Amino acid sequence: MLRRFGLIVPALLAVSLTPAALSAGPPWISIELPANPLNQTTRGMFLLVRTYHHGNATAFPVNGTATGIVDGRRRTLELSFERTNIPGVMALRQSWPAGAWVLAINIGGKEGPTALVGVGRNGEVRSVNVPTRNENGYTWGREVTGKDIDEALRALALDGGDTGQPVRHAALLLLLPAAAGLLAFRRS
Repeated sequence: MLRRFGLIVPALLAVSLTPAALSAGPPWISIELPANPLNQTTRGMFLLVRTYHHGNATAFPVNGTATGIVDGRRRTLELSFERTNIPGVMALRQSWPAGAWVLAINIGGKEGPTALVGVGRNGEVRSVNVPTRNENGYTWGREVTGKDIDEALRALALDGGDTGQPVRHAALLLLLPAAAGLLAFRRS
């Protein structure tokens, strides 16, 4: 009987340490930029994607899309990520044309987190957001919808996508009526 028990304990331990059991809990994603130009595997990259399981850097499959407005039409492109020599880090080279774009970068599929990276018309990152949900005291990434991407594109358009400042034209539109009112008041 003792001999059988000695075989059962290692078998139970082996089952409890399966990849499914080890992967319980939320993965996380982090965006890093600028990429380190001193590392040969990150030199020239637009940004880096760090993937974690709990607090540890862990390699996860990374996929994503770039969605933007080109010539007045919505366009979506698949993104391609490259391995680096850093554990849990993938690199993204710019592969989309000039313009305002939202990069939706996902790890772990539907249940994994997605980073929404807003890129302005000048090619600079304007925002990074990871939509989340709270469940049982944990913060988990949630599935990103088309509406999330649309809102991020709209925010880029309102921001002007170039300077991080509100669109100057909008400020002018607000000042013109005030100036016209001031001129009318002075004439009377």
